[in-house]
Amino acid sequence: MPLYHVDIASVAASVDKKWIDNLLSHHTVPGVEHARQGIPRRLTIAALMHIVLIRRLTRDVGVPVRIAVSLASKALANQAGSVRLAPGLHLAVDHSQLAAEVESLVAEAVESVVRARRGRPLGGARN
Repeated sequence: MPLYHVDIASVAASVDKKWIDNLLSHHTVPGVEHARQGIPRRLTIAALMHIVLIRRLTRDVGVPVRIAVSLASKALANQAGSVRLAPGLHLAVDHSQLAAEVESLVAEAVESVVRARRGRPLGGARN
């Protein structure tokens, strides 16, 4: 299963990297692999689906991030993709359409994002 980095998620969700870092620092998102400090987070496609859905709920619907995280987790954990918000009011997420959109966004992001190298420069002439 491929793992992605935060830069890919920021392009796929159309949001800056800082927004995603804050989201992942303050909330638990399924599919995010954490390591120790200084090691970049690695994200599964499931994590990217959660991040994209959370962003859409916050931007397009005006849902606060804390609530959007909970709604996205419930909707994506449920095969029907439906979450009861109140009597007669449901949030419905089309899993297959969201998955197809996220996969397309990730494919575009992978082509456009180049990871910055860490550490010392390779080789080179020394004087």
